[in-house]
Amino acid sequence: MRTPDKISEMIPADAVSLARRYSRAAIEVVNQIMEDGDSDAIRLRAAEVMLERGWGKASSNVDMKVDHKYSVAVSGLGREELVGMLRQRLGLVDGSEDIEFERFGVDEDVTE
Repeated sequence: MRTPDKISEMIPADAVSLARRYSRAAIEVVNQIMEDGDSDAIRLRAAEVMLERGWGKASSNVDMKVDHKYSVAVSGLGREELVGMLRQRLGLVDGSEDIEFERFGVDEDVTE
């Protein structure tokens, strides 16, 4: 029986390379389980492993709401630069749309 010390001595520095050497054998084992497994659950899991290996895991949708407050260092920026940054952040890059400045805690329209 191999002891943990003997096993660790056998593992090369590049363990990924070693594991990849056994890829074909591992896939053959999964294939055999998929075809000859004792239960439907075991065969199904083997089939899932095989599909994930070949095609990647199925995508899943995640429904989430993210409230993110961000800050920007604005010291030293002029009025036009600040308004330009605000317009860009809001997607108002052509300047034709009005910004609701009160929404951002600004008392007056700084574009004038």
